[in-house]
Amino acid sequence: MRTGLVALCALAAPVSASAVEPEQAGPSSIVDGGQSDALREFVAIDAGDRTCTGSLVSIDGLFVLTASSCIPDGLAQDGITARPNPDLDVAGARSLSYQRHHTVDAALVRLDAPLDLPSIPLASGLVNNGFVNRAVQVVGFGETAPGAGDGGELRWAWATVVGSEWYEFTTSEFPGALCEGDLGAAALVFDGFGFLQVGLGASTHCGAAPDTFVRTDRLVAWLRGQGVALRTTYDDAVMPFSCEVDGRAVAVTDALATGEPISCTPPTAPAAGERFWRWGDGSESEAIDGAESTHTYATTGDYGLQLCERVPRDNGTVRHRCSPQVWLTLCPTPDASFIVDVGDDIIAIPTGDDPACHVRSSWLVLDRNGVERRSSELIQPHFELQHGTYEIVHRVETTVGTDEVSQTVQIGEGGCSTLSGRAVFGVLPLWVLIWGTRRRRSAHDEQEN
Repeated sequence: MRTGLVALCALAAPVSASAVEPEQAGPSSIVDGGQSDALREFVAIDAGDRTCTGSLVSIDGLFVLTASSCIPDGLAQDGITARPNPDLDVAGARSLSYQRHHTVDAALVRLDAPLDLPSIPLASGLVNNGFVNRAVQVVGFGETAPGAGDGGELRWAWATVVGSEWYEFTTSEFPGALCEGDLGAAALVFDGFGFLQVGLGASTHCGAAPDTFVRTDRLVAWLRGQGVALRTTYDDAVMPFSCEVDGRAVAVTDALATGEPISCTPPTAPAAGERFWRWGDGSESEAIDGAESTHTYATTGDYGLQLCERVPRDNGTVRHRCSPQVWLTLCPTPDASFIVDVGDDIIAIPTGDDPACHVRSSWLVLDRNGVERRSSELIQPHFELQHGTYEIVHRVETTVGTDEVSQTVQIGEGGCSTLSGRAVFGVLPLWVLIWGTRRRRSAHDEQEN
């Protein structure tokens, strides 16, 4: 990790990822980490011949988040080592398994033993277009300059967000930039209570170009789907009210299906003023008197739900006070429907899939005798097949249920070639006949019945 064009900077006290406000951290300088127990939430990742950075994201100390580009293709499931800061008296651990994200440059490593370290909370719904021009603290085990050979020490620097998209954001080349060893580095912001991770380093240009970070708020649903017990912004706060969806209690870490009405009831404690709900999507409820209120979220996303009061003042004005936000993740009902585009290959193109809530896709290609010929876990697979009749089965698992759809495809005479992953499709040849789509009931639909 480097700052500007300076190879060495004055030493300063390490910054704890859970205690120090950015304004207290001083100027944007590289800090030689590992001198105290600060920055305990991050580990060096050794994956084959690569060293990268990871964040401990689970309360139980068993899961580390890093960049999938850090992990070489074909690496054994136990081929990763997580090493804490060198000066910490904490043993490292090997990977039990790892899971790559299906769309973005992120991977989840499950360790064979818990690390005796705190986890870093992930922001939920924090990053948006207004995030541009905000300073973030970037933390990684990388080098201070290309070829410096001084990686392996945990360092931090400041960077400025210069662009924000739906799944990623970019930071300026200077003063802070990622370098060799910083793949998977964390970008942090301070929310008034402590530091939250908002980004996962997905590029290392050593200051030659803006760095790209995967937005961690877009990974929350996927991580929960892998069984990770996350800390998020307000997980440690007491939920000041109760909510239900279809008769089941809603917890802070739940993912809900868009279109499902959520019903919330305020506590029985007396109120100082008139109560109402802020649903987090720009709408507010009418005044409530202790009874249940119901709301339906129309679109997917993360929403900060609050119980608020209008408290009259002696001077005739009204003061609003609200509970901490409880973040709810709204996901679409799983939809495995797809179309098949046939050129030289069969290319299955899924529809209705939302990567923010997606857990995994699985595809099977069966011949007319029901024998498996191809399989894939890519969202958009390319299958090279000879002529014949096949059944393609697509199963989608999301945080709110599953759906499975099959389609029969007949391919006539013709050669096959590989498209090398290009998503460019031509007109369907006349010898291609597609018919018969069968949907198998999703778990969500079965729950409704």
